[in-house]
Amino acid sequence: MPELFNRLIGKGKKKEDSTKLPLSGASRSQGVPAALPPDDTIPTLPVTTSVANVPRQKIGLFELSANECEKNIDVVAVHGILGNAYKTWEHDNGSLWLRDFLPADIPHARIMTFGYDSTVAFSKSVAKIEDKALELLNHLSAKRSPTAPGVLPRPIIFICHSLGGIVVKKALIIAHERDSNLDFKDILVNTRGIAFLGVPHKGSDIAWWASFGAKLLRNASVGTSTNVGLLSDLEKGSATLANISNQFVDRARKMIIYTFYETEKLNKVLVVDKQSALIGLPNESEFPVNANHRTICRIPSSTSHEYKTVGLWIARLARGVLADNFLHGET
Repeated sequence: MPELFNRLIGKGKKKEDSTKLPLSGASRSQGVPAALPPDDTIPTLPVTTSVANVPRQKIGLFELSANECEKNIDVVAVHGILGNAYKTWEHDNGSLWLRDFLPADIPHARIMTFGYDSTVAFSKSVAKIEDKALELLNHLSAKRSPTAPGVLPRPIIFICHSLGGIVVKKALIIAHERDSNLDFKDILVNTRGIAFLGVPHKGSDIAWWASFGAKLLRNASVGTSTNVGLLSDLEKGSATLANISNQFVDRARKMIIYTFYETEKLNKVLVVDKQSALIGLPNESEFPVNANHRTICRIPSSTSHEYKTVGLWIARLARGVLADNFLHGET
């Protein structure tokens, strides 16, 4: 039994042992890493490229962990506005930490990245957050197989950047409202933890979003119109964000919430400040990160302070959820 338990939570591997993880809130607050080099570069919109000779597609749910271990937990990354299923998580040196580093620390996790059209805020589209949330639910439902009798259900952890966190919260709200849909109910019941990276729960400066999008669009040829409805949903004081946050509270009470917030400015703006990044739940752990809104989700190496500040804590979250799932299933 101990061998099976250790195998499920990923112990016994030769790589970094979990004892190297930070162990307390005190060590977390004292171990804030040194500031990242300034990075005010505005990226161009991503194009279809390839990873390990596999063509990259923009829309859908794509698996990144390629090891042969049995998968006992789903880890789903959701990018933000003007993001991409791959580029959002990829450092300028080409490292994609969800694929290159995280699987070694949680080998029994099926790590996936969800891509959706995040340019809709700067287009003629009338798509809203609810549409993107439904896309996530449908793609993840299609990926998950019904649990056979006697088999432990596979828990879910979400990793969200920026608008991606709002999409995930709305998805779980919809899953609750439509609990007669057994696929949606499966996602709601088995979502055990969420890592929020620079998520504007209380909104952000709409002028910054508009300026950021305009600079990108000048290089992207995707149109110059603005989806005023979706863009205004991200503004500070937004009624939409307030409503989603209020509805999410009851869904989140039994989850493990890790909130990572940026402490560096991007283009002279702290895009999502601490006040907006925090939900304010008692089950929420706070992690300040010396990064800006763009670099908070891009990690250069498995030995970097960025990975120790973000990646290792997410690995610890996943292992904890997996261990709890195993113990609960045995009782």
